[in-house]
Amino acid sequence: MEDDSTKTMTVENLKILPIANASEIEQGLRDLAAEWTAIREFWTLDSCMNTMNSNQDFLSAALVEKEKGSWLGWYLANTQGHECELLFIYTAKLQRGKGLANRLMKDLLDRARKKSSLRAIFLEVRPSNIAAIKLYESHGFAQISRRTRYYSNGEDALVYRLEIKN
Repeated sequence: MEDDSTKTMTVENLKILPIANASEIEQGLRDLAAEWTAIREFWTLDSCMNTMNSNQDFLSAALVEKEKGSWLGWYLANTQGHECELLFIYTAKLQRGKGLANRLMKDLLDRARKKSSLRAIFLEVRPSNIAAIKLYESHGFAQISRRTRYYSNGEDALVYRLEIKN
């Protein structure tokens, strides 16, 4: 008999929870948000909640481990008119390299394609974030421009776009 400490987490042990409003997730995201806000170049949980509360037309979902209920990842995208902007996709540091961001990206794309009004998804990414760039490009995103010294530390932002075929 194996104990819990020897079990490896698999993508199958996870569920994606679509999020309809900010109040559904704030408590569950506290631990994950504490991890990402330590980066200081990233959004605070309050900023995320404010974005969700100010725009009822957003796409968001969290990846949760079924057995323990731990929040392992989350994305937030803002939709306006025919466009969707992926504001961020985040996976817990200890869970990276296991396909979680890929699963979240697939969920976003599936949900975006179901919205008949959406024609494209945009995002910004740091040139130094090679893993994210590989993820986006593997899903068909293409770089369309560069914003010089966009981030507070002076790093540029690469702007990517994906056409959506509904």
